[in-house]
Amino acid sequence: MNQEARSICSGCQLPVLSEFYFCPNCGRQLRSKPISVSVGKQIALYLFSFFLSPLGLYFSYKYIKQPLEKTKVVGWVIIVLTLLSIGLSLYAALAVFQQYIQLLNSLGLPH
Repeated sequence: MNQEARSICSGCQLPVLSEFYFCPNCGRQLRSKPISVSVGKQIALYLFSFFLSPLGLYFSYKYIKQPLEKTKVVGWVIIVLTLLSIGLSLYAALAVFQQYIQLLNSLGLPH
């Protein structure tokens, strides 16, 4: 005999299967759906977090708090890419400023 795990909907108090995401009677959300970690979604997230680095932190938080280990790994990769992007941006900005200062110094302008 197949025993299905059941729970009670907090909205309408009717029994529902524990694997349901929404109550079939009242439509109340019973649990949140797992976040997609398809290859295409991962590539899009990684590119987004690298090229729009500060915004990647939002997605990393969203993925890290998920229960599945694979989604947590995606979240940590997003954090690493975001920090790498910020570091490279700061390094490039510093190099540009140093060249600008050298150019100003070579012109010999009075202070």
